[in-house]
Amino acid sequence: MNFAPLPSVDAAAVPSDGFVLDVRE
Repeated sequence: MNFAPLPSVDAAAVPSDGFVLDVRE
């Protein structure tokens, strides 16, 4: 997967569709 929505995104928090959820509030 190639995406750069956030500098530090946990791969476990990124679904297969590529949608990144902000779990680091």
